[in-house]
Amino acid sequence: MPEERIRPGKPGTTSAPAIVAGLWYYLAPLALVILLLSFALIYWEDRNSIEQQPAQPTLGVADEVTPGGQDPNPKPRTTEDELDFRGER
Repeated sequence: MPEERIRPGKPGTTSAPAIVAGLWYYLAPLALVILLLSFALIYWEDRNSIEQQPAQPTLGVADEVTPGGQDPNPKPRTTEDELDFRGER
């Protein structure tokens, strides 16, 4: 029985498609993790950049005297003024 001969060449050489497949298996998940982390960091840094604006009154105008009426909730200067307004004097 004749012995099977191995082709002469460099032992342990790998073909180009195997190298490309190995790089994809290693680099694709690594690139995906880096991409997700970068998106998370961009979101985390940008979430406080929106300025909080004070709430706008929706019914009428607040703290302004409007013509044609009396202020239903006047701001008294002293305690005596408040008692006079409430009729407790």
